[in-house]
Amino acid sequence: MMANRIVQTPTGYSFSSDFRDKGHVFECGAYSYKSNFGQPIADTIKKTINVGFAHASEEASNINSAYKMRIDMEDVDAQVSVMPGFWSVTYTVHVDLSGKVDVTDSTGTSIVKAEITGSGSASATGNCTMLTKAVQTASEKAIKKMGSDFAFKVIDTNVLK
Repeated sequence: MMANRIVQTPTGYSFSSDFRDKGHVFECGAYSYKSNFGQPIADTIKKTINVGFAHASEEASNINSAYKMRIDMEDVDAQVSVMPGFWSVTYTVHVDLSGKVDVTDSTGTSIVKAEITGSGSASATGNCTMLTKAVQTASEKAIKKMGSDFAFKVIDTNVLK
């Protein structure tokens, strides 16, 4: 985020009702690992909003807010590639995340519409429990990139004042 781009206009924001429940199940033999993407993404976007907006609150219906921002999670696509070796297995995980942001003014007119995305990949070698390490690393990269994409496409646009 550009240091001189702090939105001064009061802004209320909300996440879609199912945002925090977005997840994916990774399976490896009898082992399964459920990863929750929604809550960590919401936390990352909140941190970005706290840095980029001088007056933001998580209440889109706040009547004192000149801008109202809605954040939706569109898709979680996660894939695991398995490369068997002689003594061990290498897992490569790739995570793609996508969402959308819609900012309107107090009359309901759309000011900014943006698709935000994040991707991350990681590999780990070992047994099925090592899959968890690769999932965590790839997920963290994707979530961080999604937060950066939010800052770039919403805060740094010079559209919101």
